[in-house]
Amino acid sequence: RVLFRSIHKSATRAYVLYTPVDGKYTLINDQVRTFEAAVANARARGGYLATVTSRNEQAAVQGAANGTEVWLNLTDEGHEGDWQATMAPVDARYYVSHSSNGAGQVGWSNWKTGEPNNYNNVEDNAILTGDGTWNDISGTNSYGYVLKKGSTYTYIAGPFTFNNAVNDATARGGIVAPVLTYADQVQVKNAAGGKTV
Repeated sequence: RVLFRSIHKSATRAYVLYTPVDGKYTLINDQVRTFEAAVANARARGGYLATVTSRNEQAAVQGAANGTEVWLNLTDEGHEGDWQATMAPVDARYYVSHSSNGAGQVGWSNWKTGEPNNYNNVEDNAILTGDGTWNDISGTNSYGYVLKKGSTYTYIAGPFTFNNAVNDATARGGIVAPVLTYADQVQVKNAAGGKTV
């Protein structure tokens, strides 16, 4: 449970530092990898598999892939037909849900006609195809991926007044973390680790 309350600007607290990045997407195709190996490689590089939650992200990821088939940060493993992001920054409950059984969808998707179809009951991961549509496929196949390095949320121990927190965040190359969406709230809550900020 997250509670918000107003406090006087002279009160002192810790804060969560939000450090944005340039939003660059990079094709990683030095070798093809299974889904799990791609996830591990992306983490080792300090990022995650590209997540597509909007038309703009679709265009950016598709542009970076440049016609190459690549893994997407998307799986329905464990809950067939309920497609969710597997890596940060997207909270899985906040992501896309699309069921091949006609249950509907929420959020952005770009499935190829007739997909996802869970062919042979083994297609729990998704790729971006060369034409930009999505296809469900087994995670044991091997593809490159598009790397996205995410913005970071870091707990900064106080005490700081609000103005001092703003100045400290600026000096660290970021801002005091905004909470404008549910996804922001999850990121700030996780970074704070149960502490008041």
